[in-house]
Amino acid sequence: MIRLFHKHPATVSADGKSSSTRTPRPDRPLRLVPAHPVGGRLRDARRRHLHDTKTVDAADARRPSGKSVLDIGCSEGFFCFEAERRHAARIVGIDRAPHLGEKIALLKEITGSRIEFEDKTVYDLARLAGAPFDLVIFLSVFQHLDHPYLALDLIASATRTTAIMEIPVAVKIADDAAFQRDPQALMRRSAKGRRILLPNESMLGEMLSDAGFVAIDRLARHRPRDVPGYGGAFRQERLILHAHKSAARLV
Repeated sequence: MIRLFHKHPATVSADGKSSSTRTPRPDRPLRLVPAHPVGGRLRDARRRHLHDTKTVDAADARRPSGKSVLDIGCSEGFFCFEAERRHAARIVGIDRAPHLGEKIALLKEITGSRIEFEDKTVYDLARLAGAPFDLVIFLSVFQHLDHPYLALDLIASATRTTAIMEIPVAVKIADDAAFQRDPQALMRRSAKGRRILLPNESMLGEMLSDAGFVAIDRLARHRPRDVPGYGGAFRQERLILHAHKSAARLV
């Protein structure tokens, strides 16, 4: 059993300003589950980059039949349509981008789909009707967040059972096992100047635990890229995981 606790979570007040006044939650255990094989690859996942190959199979043999599904940052809705193909009872995709609603409306008309799309961001989850959802999908969004702690809190509140996540983490090129042992984080800037938090796996575990998740299935790390600065000692990789709200896993 590993006890994880983060002492300085950040929040965002009603006027949009960040602060560090939230009272830390009591220390509670987060059970880390060994990696297990990923069911299959979802190819040509039309999300941020059309050439991406996702290593998450959102349902594997345990299909979301009869379940509610929320895709945060759904882009053109690849995973929404996939969840519908797998007989999910209700599928909601949220994202905010120019003309995205028109694109999804056209796709729904062509396919006869019943998925729901809302022009919202992760920070609007508290006002999303129908929450919590049985399965929440949160892929390739974390690095775009200005307030990652608040976002994880909102995602946990919107998740009834399981969230599938892909989150960039810091990796030390030499002796990464020792680096991952204690909670640490790096900071890098995107090409547009946005500051990006890069937690290591231990710190990410604390962040998820503070948000309300009780167990994590660590699936894989992929897509390595160099982290500027730090003497060239680090790179980032995208960690794919399942975060669970209870022992009753959906995937």
